[in-house]
Amino acid sequence: MFFKNFPRTLYNIDGNNIVIPDLFRRVAPNDKIVGATLQNHYIVRDGETPEKISFDFYDTVEFYWTILIVNNIVDPYHDWPRESSELYNYTVQKYGLENINNVNHYVLTSDKTVRTTFDSAKLSSGDITAVTNLEYERDYNEKKRKIKLLKPSIVRDFANQFRGMIRE
Repeated sequence: MFFKNFPRTLYNIDGNNIVIPDLFRRVAPNDKIVGATLQNHYIVRDGETPEKISFDFYDTVEFYWTILIVNNIVDPYHDWPRESSELYNYTVQKYGLENINNVNHYVLTSDKTVRTTFDSAKLSSGDITAVTNLEYERDYNEKKRKIKLLKPSIVRDFANQFRGMIRE
């Protein structure tokens, strides 16, 4: 559904001419759309997909792609929050099972500011806290859960504006 909006272009792949959507065409929302007055903030729950959120919020899956565009999500496989079990498996694959509880970095306990160096006295006193690889990936995943949704009253206008701009 999303790529049907893109203009077609001719690509030569291994000597064969193929007409496909021009995937390199990129359009970003304008300042009016980006403005906070036209958006709702939303926390993605475990297992929710853009399609499910679109259906729940807009009564149709048709606008799933607007969620991705408004949140600048280019790769939904990596930029969308992972389910808890998937996150654990991803962390094991990335770091190795024996390394998921190794220290990724250190933070100041008071404000979570990342520290590139630490001193063992501050670590012992609790002024500095170690963050494991698993904790780092969980925190990073949690940040991805905070997304913006266009208000239902403007999502159709946004979609039409996008379709017009992408074809220019």
